[in-house]
Amino acid sequence: MRPGGIVAPLAGCVVLASASLALPAMLGYDPWAWQVWGREITRGELSTDGGPSWKPLPVLGTTLLAPFGHGPRSCGWS
Repeated sequence: MRPGGIVAPLAGCVVLASASLALPAMLGYDPWAWQVWGREITRGELSTDGGPSWKPLPVLGTTLLAPFGHGPRSCGWS
């Protein structure tokens, strides 16, 4: 491979990665539930009914970040 032959593929990757940021992002079911649980823990009202299996590490992370933003609000969960 030529020394300058890596520049074009690398630039293409950067362009594609940048373009992907313009697309709307949606959380999957499990991360959505972990965000809801993290917010519920800060309010002292945790309910794991109807959610996926309990994963303490993601919930700990979302609990620490809950005061800094809004979690999911549609879906009927508090």
